[in-house]
Amino acid sequence: MITFPETLPLNLKEKEKLIRKIVLDSLRSAVNLKIRPEFYIKDPLSELKSPLFIRIFKKGTLRGEMGKIYKLNSIVKDISESVAGAALQDIRFPPIKKEEIKELRIIIHFFLSCKNCENYGVYIRYDKYSSILFPWEKKSNQLESNLDLACKKAGILSPCWRNIETEIEKFHTVYLTITGE
Repeated sequence: MITFPETLPLNLKEKEKLIRKIVLDSLRSAVNLKIRPEFYIKDPLSELKSPLFIRIFKKGTLRGEMGKIYKLNSIVKDISESVAGAALQDIRFPPIKKEEIKELRIIIHFFLSCKNCENYGVYIRYDKYSSILFPWEKKSNQLESNLDLACKKAGILSPCWRNIETEIEKFHTVYLTITGE
């Protein structure tokens, strides 16, 4: 069973400079050297674990996405791996080139639990299938419609969410935006 944290135990704005360095160093290493850097940081950030999702845009157009929901490492490692994966491994897009880095906007979404929020997403897991319907993908504010859409996105017959074995979690995200250079 997945459970999203209620809050992040840090102020993202206070950590923005450090997170920016992690994102850009990871992106440059992945694009230029095809490796993921190791970070040795003495900061509470290196102890934190949180589900997250990275979205990379170039001139407003999506160029790659990747995230980490399960088997979390430190947030530092998960940011680094997800940025590299979004840049090079999202099969919907060609790998990002080093010339593009200056034009990129990277958004890091941190997942938080959502009990009574309006702008929510839905995580659904049934048998070996799972899906995340992000807040920006929702078609309505009706939970049942969004659960049907999440089932469809996972390739599961709707209404899979009515099955007692289906795991469902509502979430919202807090995010940080990083620009290329």
